[in-house]
Amino acid sequence: MNYFTNKNIVFTVLDSLNRISSEMSFTIIVYCFMPDHLHILTSGNEKTNLIKFIKTFKQITGYNFKKADGRNLWQKSFHDHVVRKEESLNTIAEYIFNNPVRKGLVNNYEDYPFLGPKD
Repeated sequence: MNYFTNKNIVFTVLDSLNRISSEMSFTIIVYCFMPDHLHILTSGNEKTNLIKFIKTFKQITGYNFKKADGRNLWQKSFHDHVVRKEESLNTIAEYIFNNPVRKGLVNNYEDYPFLGPKD
């Protein structure tokens, strides 16, 4: 479903993402809400737990969405990729930012309203 074309849904989920990431000591480097999924580039430290973070985020946002809308927000699993030392965070962030361009939603990622931060 294309839930992430609705700015109210996107901003509600983004608010939860920011709050939960802060509570669990993760930094959101880049996010991009595509119409039917979400890309996140995040960093933690030796004490953070990515699986717990994603599970908590999806559980809270999924519960709130189902309570309000009656439908499921997320699929059961998620795809992760550990960034290796030889990989560039800037290259990965650029790839994420350009997802809406590759999908034909905008001509320039700066015109896409559901990604950030736009620094």
